Amino acid sequence: MKTLSYVKIVLLLVLTISISSCEIDDGYNSDERLCSKYWTETYYTQGGEFCTHELIFYLDGGGEENFVYQLDDSYGKVLSEVKQTFTWDWTYTMRGLVLEYAPNDFLYFDNVIVEDHELSGVFDGTAVTFWD
Repeated sequence: MKTLSYVKIVLLLVLTISISSCEIDDGYNSDERLCSKYWTETYYTQGGEFCTHELIFYLDGGGEENFVYQLDDSYGKVLSEVKQTFTWDWTYTMRGLVLEYAPNDFLYFDNVIVEDHELSGVFDGTAVTFWD
């Protein structure tokens, strides 16, 4: 009987530890960390233009997305700029963002990780890393 009692206690402890280890650590993702910076990524388009892509999140749930297309690199002639505004909200797990540009015009930013100087995840189906 004593052995069965010890087995029950050990199983209960193992179950308790395994359940608590499944909690989501949202220490990285918060409004304050997301909204405190201008997030930028750069890349070359298929047409050879240098693109600076910027995301700005505001604490009031608004935001801006900017694209600047240039010749060659960041010192080249600006060819065009595209600016648009959006509203945003976290998914319930705070591991994703939903950006709404217009009614029924949504973009999803999944697997979001906000670190000190890096914002990464899957932005509209593409793995990205933005820097501040």
